[in-house]
Amino acid sequence: MKAVPFVKYTSFGNNFVILDELGGELLSEEEKSQFAHQATNTCFGIGCDNLLVVQRSDRSTLERIAAGHPHWSSRPSSRQADVIFRMFEPDGSEALSCGNGLMSIARFLRDEHGVRNARIMTEVPLANPSIVRIGTDNHDAGWVDLGAARCVPESVCQVKAESMVDQVVAQLPSLDVTVREHDLKPYTDALSLKVSGYLVFTGEPHVVIFPHRSFGLKTLAQAIFGGTEGPVRRRLSVGSWLVRRISSYFNQECSAWFPHGINVNFAQVIDRNVVEYRCYERGIYRETLACG
Repeated sequence: MKAVPFVKYTSFGNNFVILDELGGELLSEEEKSQFAHQATNTCFGIGCDNLLVVQRSDRSTLERIAAGHPHWSSRPSSRQADVIFRMFEPDGSEALSCGNGLMSIARFLRDEHGVRNARIMTEVPLANPSIVRIGTDNHDAGWVDLGAARCVPESVCQVKAESMVDQVVAQLPSLDVTVREHDLKPYTDALSLKVSGYLVFTGEPHVVIFPHRSFGLKTLAQAIFGGTEGPVRRRLSVGSWLVRRISSYFNQECSAWFPHGINVNFAQVIDRNVVEYRCYERGIYRETLACG
């Protein structure tokens, strides 16, 4: 096994192992997928949410990537970006993008290469990758300009919206998330929970659920954020179970809609400046502390 140099960064609780290939290829495309499994393995590897790879945007790099990505109708121009952002899941598959990952790369470029801002190519697995800007501010904190939200590409999600909130955000048909008998006790004897959400794309596909609007039971909606009566441990346990159950239902039972998985977000508006938030990430298939 070859020695692989790496660094580890975190952004709002999302943590990443970063592989620097700006100076040249360290791992083949196949080896990157293999290393992703080792890097993300908490028990027998390094331990992180995702493996990030940063590469120079030049013709030879794009040719190597294109050889493993037959879905590119034509190779992107290397002149569009300064660097290329790649993100790999624990199973070795390649994800599209990540806001926290991009902010980590922004800080990494500042720390290791003295680069304060750059154009970076993301969404490499799509037919048409996207170019966004990243950089660091006067306090050396990373930032990323993801641009406006977009409609989810058909290659990522194949679901017919019930209605459109605007030209970008789609309202999904309601789902009856099934549960076992006694799962929702003492809150209810129901064997299913009706859930509705909104679909949006920010470089990654997200379903956004507002529990207080979409859940039929107010007490269950409050449990997501630990706001019901009763022991704190039980409240948090029920809330975490609901996040796992609902999110896994979207990813397992709705695979026809989301063949590559879907990030599921739970949000509660506190006031105009504060939103409480929980997220279950696709690819990782568990709740993380934050999600870009």
